[in-house]
Order: sequence, then C-alpha cells, then structure tokens
Amino acid sequence: MATIKAVVIKHHKKEDGTFNVKVKVRHKNEVAYIATPFFVVKSELNRKYEITDAIIQTEVSNYVNILRKALIELDGKPGSLSRYASTYVVTSISQFSGQYLSAINADMGFKWYGYRGSNKTTTREFCEHMVKKGYIHESEFATVLSGNIDGHQCRIYEKTPENKGTGLPYGLMAGTTPENFVVNRGGWNCNHSLYPIPDAAVPKEIRKKLEKSVIFAKNSEKNMADKVGNTENPAFRYTPEELALIKQKARSTLDFGREEIIGKYEFKHEAFDGRLAKFTRNSFLENLRYGEAFEDKIEMLKNIDNLLENATYDRFDDNARPKQKPDVSGYYVFSGVFKNNDVEYMFEKRKDGTIIFHFIKLHKKSD
Repeated sequence: MATIKAVVIKHHKKEDGTFNVKVKVRHKNEVAYIATPFFVVKSELNRKYEITDAIIQTEVSNYVNILRKALIELDGKPGSLSRYASTYVVTSISQFSGQYLSAINADMGFKWYGYRGSNKTTTREFCEHMVKKGYIHESEFATVLSGNIDGHQCRIYEKTPENKGTGLPYGLMAGTTPENFVVNRGGWNCNHSLYPIPDAAVPKEIRKKLEKSVIFAKNSEKNMADKVGNTENPAFRYTPEELALIKQKARSTLDFGREEIIGKYEFKHEAFDGRLAKFTRNSFLENLRYGEAFEDKIEMLKNIDNLLENATYDRFDDNARPKQKPDVSGYYVFSGVFKNNDVEYMFEKRKDGTIIFHFIKLHKKSD
C-alpha cells in the first residue's frame, strides 16, 4: 500500500533559515521526496521536526489530501501510483505543486521565482545551472528555455528528420513554454521547485543586474521603433507591414537552417587542423537580428555553404571577453564578398576543441 505524508528534513535547512516541506511518497519499496510550495522556520517545528503551527498544518494537510486522492484513489478508481511508473508519478506530483503555486501567485502577483532543490549525479544540465542561478524573473523564462542560463548554453535537443527533438534543453518536456514553465519546470522526474517570492527576498545585486538588462532591452526596442516607418534614412525603412514580412522571412530562414544546414552541413578548412565547424540552431538565431542589412543576412544564411567555399581565411582573434565567455578561446575569421560588400564570417573556437559557426559581419560600402 502506498503512503503519502508531509515531512520536514532536518539537514535540508536553507541559507535563509527556512525548511521546505516535502511530500514523502513510499510505493513498492521506492521512496521519493517532492518539494512543495510550503516553507517553515525552526520556531514552527517541534524537536521531531513536525509542524506545530496550526495554520500551516491545515494548509499542508489539505495539500497532501488532494494529492493522496489523485495518486492513490480517485472516485473509487486506482490513482496514478497504481496505474503509472514512478517517473510519471514524481512528475505528476511536481506538476501538481507547480499548478498549486501558479494559482497562489495569481493572487500575489509576484514576478520573481526561486529555483531550489538538491543536485544529484543524475541531475540534468538545465536543472544544475538553474539551481546555481537560484533566482529568476518571469521575463527571463524564454531565455532560459532557449538554454541560455546566465551565459551558459545548455545542450539543445534539436529537431531533425531523424528524431523528434523538442528544440528545448535536454530533459525538458515537449511543449514547455514561458507560460507553463512554472508547472513543467525541469521536465520528467524533476524534483526541483520553482516558487514565487517577493522582490524584497531577492538579493539587491541580482535585482539591479536584471534592471540594467531591462533598460538595455527597452532602449533596443525604442531604437527598433524609431526605425519602423522612418523613410528619411534608407537603412531604417521598415513599415509595420514590412517588419511583419521580415519576421516571416526570419522564421523561414530558421526552418531552412534546420532542414539543410544545422546538423547536416559542416565546414572544413585547413586552419581548423582537420576539425569540422558545426552549425547550431543558436548560431542561426544569433544572426537573425533586426536592423541594418538584416535582409541581406537572411539571403547570406540561405547561401552560406556557397559563400564559405569562396571565402578566404584571414586571421584568428583571441577572445576579448573571457569573463563573459570563459569556455571560448577565440575566433577564426574568414573574409569574402557579398553584393560588392566586404563580409567577415566568424567561427567560435571553444576550449573543448569544438568549432561553432558564430556570426556574419557585413561591411557595407558607402555610396
């Protein structure tokens, strides 16, 4: 018979002095501890680390009862513990916790979240770096789901004709979006918690860091808005309708990259010492930025194999930003011509020996 109960683990005390209440699930000699939305302090526990606060006891008891009915028995029928493997059970509990938190936060309106939990030898890369990050603002959800966590790029399960990849970091559930990230979190069998917290609970330096990035993003949006409909400067000629068309072209270019370039086309040159340069989804996204020469870059990406075959190796530039990119040694730079304009193609050399197509620099000649 499966048992489900709430417990507080003595050695799981956090830096802020709180303990996360866990749900302990025992089923067929297997035990799992799942994080919940509830936190207590030492004064709310007795010597056996049992909850003594009456209000918290009631909240936790209601939470566990709902969970117990869903997992053990639902309307007289066997619950998830009887019908599914333990991986699905752990996942369903975590999702239940996320849905519970989302409902609570709908009233509280918090924008910051804490990503908490213990890492194990089996912890996936995404969760490992999210736990290290610790605090995340809801505006960062899309960025971390692209695999970029504070400058670290997680491996992406790419979609190819050979497999039905998710386009997300390895381990995350297919269909995970910024809207359901609080529920799905780190994916299958993830025991980590993502819970809303007030601004004041977030370290000041972390909040300031986000504010600076938001100011930068708003300035970038303003610059782009200045370009829309501005016919005086031919470089900033886009109307809203034209901009919509450009976005459509960008999507089709990325689709082309997935089908023809990413994971298929590899660039080989003697400067690489026999190694092959890889083309990744992120390298294509990096080049699909709005602004001057954007449409030219789309055309260049769609003809990248032919352009590179006619390019000339120029030099190797050392990494000028080692703190921001500690895993990068430098960049191989190739020069070429596109529509009578000088072009530089940059390939990123990483310290593990891999070479990744990085960026196109188009130097337009003045009329």
